[in-house]
Amino acid sequence: MLINRDEMIEEFERQIRKFGGAWSEWAVGTAKDARGPFSPI
Repeated sequence: MLINRDEMIEEFERQIRKFGGAWSEWAVGTAKDARGPFSPI
């Protein structure tokens, strides 16, 4: 399901409000396997 940019930003903000923390403490991205090991580039 595709969502537009504004809906995506609203969802990020909702999650940050729900779980707390500063924007700088959050990372957002995509992955083939969301449950796989994290490996930063």
